[in-house]
Amino acid sequence: MILSTARRIQIIADTIANKDTPRVDPDTMGDPWSVYYKWVTKWIDEDPDDVDVKELRYELVQHFCVISKEDSEHMDLILEAIKAPLTYPNAEEIIDNLPDLEWLWPNWLPLGLVSLLAAVPGTGKSYLALDLAYRIIRNDRFPDDSPVPAGDHSVIYVDAENTPSIFKARVQPWTSRELARMYLMLPDQERLVINLDDILDRERLWDMIYTIQPVLTIIDSYGSATLRGENNKEDVQTLLAFLNKLAKDNDMGMLIVHHLRKRSGPQTSFLPMNIDSIRGSSHIPAMARNVLGLQWIPTSYELDENGPRRLWVMKSNLTRYPDPLGVYFDPHPEIPDIALLRYGEAPEPYREMTKGDYCAEWLEDLLQNADEPMKPAEIVELGREEGFNGRMIYRTRQKLSASIEDTEGKDTRNPENRWQWRE
Repeated sequence: MILSTARRIQIIADTIANKDTPRVDPDTMGDPWSVYYKWVTKWIDEDPDDVDVKELRYELVQHFCVISKEDSEHMDLILEAIKAPLTYPNAEEIIDNLPDLEWLWPNWLPLGLVSLLAAVPGTGKSYLALDLAYRIIRNDRFPDDSPVPAGDHSVIYVDAENTPSIFKARVQPWTSRELARMYLMLPDQERLVINLDDILDRERLWDMIYTIQPVLTIIDSYGSATLRGENNKEDVQTLLAFLNKLAKDNDMGMLIVHHLRKRSGPQTSFLPMNIDSIRGSSHIPAMARNVLGLQWIPTSYELDENGPRRLWVMKSNLTRYPDPLGVYFDPHPEIPDIALLRYGEAPEPYREMTKGDYCAEWLEDLLQNADEPMKPAEIVELGREEGFNGRMIYRTRQKLSASIEDTEGKDTRNPENRWQWRE
């Protein structure tokens, strides 16, 4: 077992103060501590019945201080350890000094910790994040009708995807007072991207937070805020540790917008959508204290992209899970082209999906994202890996005939025939 330097010093100090201290193997001490330890134990062993602690301490210091400056400094550490032995406070002794868990939005967004908002592209993550910012700035109420804490709150929005025109469109209804409390961080004009792995952008964000003291900082999105990628645990851990420190040191909420991993099969319609669905390293949701999920819920067979969403806590290390909420994207009464978010009870799906429904969703996703038309045999082979047999895939192909075309027209048996999604 490798001992820490503090533990080596304490063993020597304890042996000097009490000759009956249990001995350890000097080889576990490492130099120069093993040298000091052997010297002390030899002194004690020469006359164990007549050990004078003061004399032993004096002789140890005198002997080693003349050898080198480093040895002299080590003697000071040993003497200090004799006066103040190494101790570890228990929970009872420190509990009153530990910080209390505080919430910006109770059960949904903690203060001083990182939260994650995950969904597939186009679900409305950024809309939702901006709506939360709007409610906080206005001292309005949160989506579950709980009150926003009183105060003149500011919010920082890190637009790592660099879409200021979209941001401008979505905040059109905001008043001047509300806009004055929203701070937008965009990429530096010379650097073109925000890279929070880089010290320059980290200092930019740190300075903004230090100066503005926001109650919430939104990172939109994680994947666009890093150039190192999302799959390497070390890179992910370093960036999230930085963001977590920002949240902790400034006692603010930190909401990171993130995407789900791209996969075939059902992804947008129903649960299951869980922690394993989140894109990148599993360390991303692991380091977030609360993970929020946002998902389309079809209330009819055809998926309405303007239809209701379900917002819920997928993971929490902090409290009981709150009831999920419904999110409804209504046209804004003054600017119909943008959405006005309304909240209510979580929508119920119109029915359980059949295996054929899952197959149709899988086939659509596969062909829409294919780089080129695909051979039917290749599709069938991929389908088998997902649990769909050839007969089901061909039946599904017929049901989607309005959206899937054969490259060889009616000559579907032509070996050169491919399936492709209609534009």
